[in-house]
Amino acid sequence: MNSVLWINGMPGSGKSTLAKKLAERFKVVNPSKSVLLIDGDSVRRAFGNDLGYSLTERYENARRVIAFANLAGEQVDMVICSSVSLFDDLREPFRNKQFFYFEVFLEASNYLLDCRDQKNLYSEHGLKDRVGFDLPRPSSACADLVIDSAGLENKADFWVDEILENLRLSRTN
Repeated sequence: MNSVLWINGMPGSGKSTLAKKLAERFKVVNPSKSVLLIDGDSVRRAFGNDLGYSLTERYENARRVIAFANLAGEQVDMVICSSVSLFDDLREPFRNKQFFYFEVFLEASNYLLDCRDQKNLYSEHGLKDRVGFDLPRPSSACADLVIDSAGLENKADFWVDEILENLRLSRTN
């Protein structure tokens, strides 16, 4: 059974960093298996950045990410998707599909997000449609594993091992 691993959290929480490390480790641990990394920002770019960041446009981008992950999940052994995911209802069908689905949520304080603000999402107070300010924060309600992403840079290998072990254990239950 193919797997979809979804990493959710606020912008700057470390989703992409963790997803890249997970994909690298998965390839090492399972050299005969295929893995595909899908990043929400990459999907946005692949469609020519034709969407803005309003709630409606974010919904459409989330729908695209999910459609791509669904298609990929039919073709590769492991899909790792990192995306700001505000719409739990869109991901719910994964739990009832032919895939093994596992969701990780990266918790991050406002202070941490401010420190990691590579895209100036938190320092540019004139911006509109910012997640956690004008729009709701993603929720950890559907997550199978919640990680405090403080210090993720130093603990990424630990969390990669933890996630892979959780995946292994969940698949056997």
